[in-house]
Amino acid sequence: MVFFFQRWLCSLLCLLLSVAFISATNAEQFQIDRLNIADGLPSTMITSIYQQKNGFLWFATDAGVSRYDGQEFINFQFSPGSKRHISNNFVTDIIEDAQGNIWFATEDGLNQLTVDDELNTYPTSQQPFAQNTNWIMRLYLDSKRQLWIGTGSGLQYKTEHGTDFISVPLYLNQQDTPVETSIYSIVEDTQHRIWVGTDHGLALLEPNSTTMQLYQSDKAQAISTTGSAVTTADLFNDYILTSQIDNHGQLWFGSQHFGLIKFMPNDNTFQHFFSPKQPKVGQIPSNYISSIAIEDDQHIWISTDKGAANLTVASEHFDWLTSQTFNQQSLPTNDVDDVFIDHSGVIWFATNQGVAFYTPLKKSSRLYKPLASQSELSGGNVYAIALTQSGDAWVATNKGIDKINIDNKTVELGPLKDKTTPSLINNIWNVTTDKDNNLWFSDAEGLSFYDQRSDTVQHFSNKVNNPYGFPNTDFYTVNPDQEGNVWITGYLDAGVMLFNPQKGLIKHYFNDADNLYTSGGNFTFDSLIATQGELWLATTNGIFIIDPKTDITSHLSLGNERENIRIGGIYQDKQGIIWAATQGLGLAKIIPTSNVPQGFTIEYITRQQGLPDNRLKAVIGDDQGNLWLTSQHTLIKYTPQTAKISVYPSVINTDNLTFNEAAIAIYQHQLLLGTNKGVIQIDIDTISQNDFAPPVHITSAKIANKSYININSHNPPPKPILDYDNNMIQFSFASLDYTAPERNQYRYMLAGFDQDWLTTLLPRAMYTNLAAGDYVFKVQSTNSDGIWSNQQAEFAFNIKKAWWYYALIASGTMIILIMILFALSRIKQMRELSRRANFDSLTGLANRFHFNQQLSLLMSNPYNTAAVVFIDLDHFKEVNDSMGHDVGDELIIQVGKRLQHCLSQQDVLARLGGDEFALIIPYEQVAADVNRDLVNIIERVRQTLNKGYQINQYWLNSSASIGVACFPEDGKDAKTLLKHADTAMYAAKQNGRNGSYFFNETLSTALLERLLIKDQLNNAMSDAQLEVHYQPKCCVDTHEIVGLEALLRWNHPQHGMISPSRFIDQAEDSGLIIDIGLWVLEQACQQGYRWLQQGILRGNISVNISPVQLSQPTIVDDIAAILERTAFPAHYLELEITESLLIKDLKTAQDVLLALKQLRVRIALDDFGKGYSSLNYLTQFPIDTLKIDKGFLSSILPEETSNIVLRNIITLGNELKLDVIAEGVETHAQLLKLKQYNCKIVQGFLFSHALDVTQLEVCLLHNKLTLCEYVEVENE
Repeated sequence: MVFFFQRWLCSLLCLLLSVAFISATNAEQFQIDRLNIADGLPSTMITSIYQQKNGFLWFATDAGVSRYDGQEFINFQFSPGSKRHISNNFVTDIIEDAQGNIWFATEDGLNQLTVDDELNTYPTSQQPFAQNTNWIMRLYLDSKRQLWIGTGSGLQYKTEHGTDFISVPLYLNQQDTPVETSIYSIVEDTQHRIWVGTDHGLALLEPNSTTMQLYQSDKAQAISTTGSAVTTADLFNDYILTSQIDNHGQLWFGSQHFGLIKFMPNDNTFQHFFSPKQPKVGQIPSNYISSIAIEDDQHIWISTDKGAANLTVASEHFDWLTSQTFNQQSLPTNDVDDVFIDHSGVIWFATNQGVAFYTPLKKSSRLYKPLASQSELSGGNVYAIALTQSGDAWVATNKGIDKINIDNKTVELGPLKDKTTPSLINNIWNVTTDKDNNLWFSDAEGLSFYDQRSDTVQHFSNKVNNPYGFPNTDFYTVNPDQEGNVWITGYLDAGVMLFNPQKGLIKHYFNDADNLYTSGGNFTFDSLIATQGELWLATTNGIFIIDPKTDITSHLSLGNERENIRIGGIYQDKQGIIWAATQGLGLAKIIPTSNVPQGFTIEYITRQQGLPDNRLKAVIGDDQGNLWLTSQHTLIKYTPQTAKISVYPSVINTDNLTFNEAAIAIYQHQLLLGTNKGVIQIDIDTISQNDFAPPVHITSAKIANKSYININSHNPPPKPILDYDNNMIQFSFASLDYTAPERNQYRYMLAGFDQDWLTTLLPRAMYTNLAAGDYVFKVQSTNSDGIWSNQQAEFAFNIKKAWWYYALIASGTMIILIMILFALSRIKQMRELSRRANFDSLTGLANRFHFNQQLSLLMSNPYNTAAVVFIDLDHFKEVNDSMGHDVGDELIIQVGKRLQHCLSQQDVLARLGGDEFALIIPYEQVAADVNRDLVNIIERVRQTLNKGYQINQYWLNSSASIGVACFPEDGKDAKTLLKHADTAMYAAKQNGRNGSYFFNETLSTALLERLLIKDQLNNAMSDAQLEVHYQPKCCVDTHEIVGLEALLRWNHPQHGMISPSRFIDQAEDSGLIIDIGLWVLEQACQQGYRWLQQGILRGNISVNISPVQLSQPTIVDDIAAILERTAFPAHYLELEITESLLIKDLKTAQDVLLALKQLRVRIALDDFGKGYSSLNYLTQFPIDTLKIDKGFLSSILPEETSNIVLRNIITLGNELKLDVIAEGVETHAQLLKLKQYNCKIVQGFLFSHALDVTQLEVCLLHNKLTLCEYVEVENE
């Protein structure tokens, strides 16, 4: 509670101090993406990154090494007996030799993955030192194709065709005995000298020499340094952790203590980059350099213990990349061990919190967005952008107005907050500049005008009875003309208004129901004052045109007259052509034409001409005559002179980002776009498409459950020959462009079967029931921008003729002819029947029949191990009922696609029906009780399904309940295994949903018990098995009874007293809690009235109200009726609610509680401190009583923090004039502590457990309880 209170105070202080906060954003913004365990990595600790010549990426971790193809990870780990066993899990380096073998360096041994897919532990030399030679620290391949390894005891190498490693000893100062040393870095210069980082500093191996000597640092001469006092001897005697050679033959060294060195080996001159204790922006961030990567002649990347940095060589300026709290597009941590640049130019970072990567395609863009700290925008939803002559962009957001300096890339948050009332901090629908460079704003409160010269704001209110004649409705757009007037549009009855600040409302168009604009409920997204003075309105139903000179209005519907085509934005170019961004018809070109009745002709640029989407949101033109368009998710450039269309998806690669209507502006060569995530600024002079032509590989070819593709094979396998009766073929493939793998597209065809290419986003294909013959599977791919690569992968195979083929030949020509016709007919039918029988028509996934076949096939081999996973979407019925079956079907399709992306090729995925999916996940048995790999897969599936879904105009948050049963532990036959998986899934759903359960016998027993209780609970109330007991609430000082809490008990005829904890959840799930709750309430009111009549009730009776009850629309009327029937005074009744009920729907809960307060019923907040514990509840809701959760008392004595929180809660409640009650008081020590903290009322077993009516009446007559230490716990 202290933490929440402190955070509340801190937030309030920040709000007061940041009225006009200027964020000095970094000019160079690096938008980072991440990979971690949820994506398939075996560990978050990444030590090194490498890319093969064929394009596959490899990640070295402390839990093995992984190959990555943009879709899946293949992991090699210490696992004796498996095909992917390596000598040690801690992998330090990776390299590929000239033959294509992959080498893995580990803490205990060197491993080689050959081109034949054999994995070997390769021996190293034991001379001259036998120890530490298996500790491999560095790998390097020189120009002679020799493989060098740096070990914990020295340097070794192997020739290209040699089999043994040869040691290269290090001698110090002409000594006769070599010294043992660790090797940190290896690099070859243009003179074929090998430079080595050792424990003793930089060493040098001359060509044809067999020994190393330390570099003589007195030869080195500094030509430039950054203020360092480090001597040359100290510099070159430091640990050289990393080294690289650039295109000019210059060597770059990274040291452990003294920063970065640029070294010219030909003349021994060097340049030193040193970091002071407090480096400034632009300086090298740290002196600990763990890795170097050469991007080009002018840009060098380094990794450090303080993030990564990019050096611009000419200016000697370092741009920093660091981790930012709550910013998922920053580095996950500042400890970066490796930096690597892949073939496409993507920069990769190895950290101890996973992999991060950055594509230079984003370099031309910058995203301003709200952040938890150092925020760059007040609100994420940007509705409009206005530009001033000085280069400022004024941004209208859902949380007010901000100002961006376009050149400096600095942001001023809320610059006008204190200049006007209202303070322009809510939804600002529009902002625009007038001819004098002043600003107009429109929102729900009316209009505001900002005079930049006087720095003052004038507000024109639209409240009821305002002096301007404005209707009381939201104003959506504002557009000043050249005469000092302002055009205004708004919601519904606002119509279109022409307003003058001095004269008031001049004209009002569309202000009655007898026009198409108003009667259709239309409103305006964007407006344009054309060169002839007409006002053009981009609306929800085409374009409306107003001529203010003649007051003539006209409507341009676009498309079919019966269609309402939305126009998101409108723009007029220098030639007078009007361009309209339509939502359905693409880009409309409206050309003024004098010889047609309407005065113009219309042309459309659509998908047919190359647009990626016909649903456009905004349009604007630049100085070169290009048009810039936005669709829902994509930025597009259209050049009218050439009709060329360019798309830039990789420039903006932010999850769930959508562009807003008319939110677009351009200043010189800077384009600004408004989105639901903030403002994007793009330099249109440097923007570029992804021109990388990625290789495409067939990563798996599985035929009859046998794999034909090796992991490290560079050659196609021998052409397989398959039996006719066993020819189910599954292919997986990958495009090795890692910019945004989810956007890579594929097209494939099976030559000999398919007539044309099939295009898909899914990297999988399957064929069944193929006829005999030769086939070649071909696949091609695009990069992240949808540009097709010229590379192609192929896999050839042959299917043998059926056994009966040769018999047919002998049967004669007639029989042959008949059988061929029959076979052709049968093949056609079988294709269709196979598709219908095996695959779901909605998602294309396997259906229940196909799933059962695969499960039976797997279980036919008793040595197989696999998990059967049942997945059931939570609350799917509500989606269908509230949004329609079309949305539900689209949700099912998207769930299926996500499951496909997060599973491996050997896993089986099926849709069983409705919202149920099932998986078969083969896995290898491990010695541990818990298979962590399987747990990680299940968790990855759950997290994948938890991410939101954008379906049409809806944004859905969904989750799933998952049950898992393992073969053969949880069942040796399919029926048992499926039942147990379903049982586990049901348990997950019963336990709150959005979880996963693994089956066990205890779970099964508990589930059966829950079902039994649920069945018998239906008759409990009608058979009078339910009872109401009461627990006293007592005064701390006098021990007098000051109130009662009514508690439900179930007295079962066979099982005795059943705890509420065993049946309340069942009652809530089945809906019985509604009737039971009202019954308990009426019983308590009846009994309370009797005790009042007897004069023994002193205080109120509190009754618990469940969230299910409170959500009923008739709850207030039901309680009022019970009070009337029982004549029980309302102020004696107290209703207890929990925090979880409030947080589900704050507005509904507030309305219901206020209605109950009108009945004079008291409200108590139960279990305070157990859940969310928001202090807002105490001020937003009419709370009378605060009941402190008994969890604080259980740790009251030993836990100092709990004492502080408890004391503060009691003090806060007393100061707010609330009754504060401590629950669960069981010992004298707890009572004394509560008395010390000034708590007046307590409840618990120290005074009494819950009593029946007879027992309680005895206590009420005495009105005082004696204390007793509580020993035996009873569930309430």
